[in-house]
Amino acid sequence: MTRVLSSTGTPDKYYIGTTPHPTWIGLQEPFKPGISGGYVQASNDDTWSFSNIRMYHNNMSRFNMTTSQIISNATHEYGHVLGLDHTPDSGSNSVMKSGIQDIGPTAYDIQEIRLKWGN
Repeated sequence: MTRVLSSTGTPDKYYIGTTPHPTWIGLQEPFKPGISGGYVQASNDDTWSFSNIRMYHNNMSRFNMTTSQIISNATHEYGHVLGLDHTPDSGSNSVMKSGIQDIGPTAYDIQEIRLKWGN
């Protein structure tokens, strides 16, 4: 994904709520301008204008997540806003791995951001 600043200045938005999905603890949703006006959800290959991050309190509670784990998950979702993909489980130590973890951005994550955006 590539993020561009919306010409309307539409800001990223952050939500805390609940979901019926039993395993989701967070979700990043990118949006792009629609053909007939307004915005539509973007795909992974689109250039998008803004993003929503959703954090699901019901599942964070159900999994007994600690404050550090919640912060790690929020950091993971914001990594998607910066254009980072999930890191394979067999890959480097990364906040971008899927699942519950208690980790902040690692040297690997910083390297990936610099490769994408520069120093």
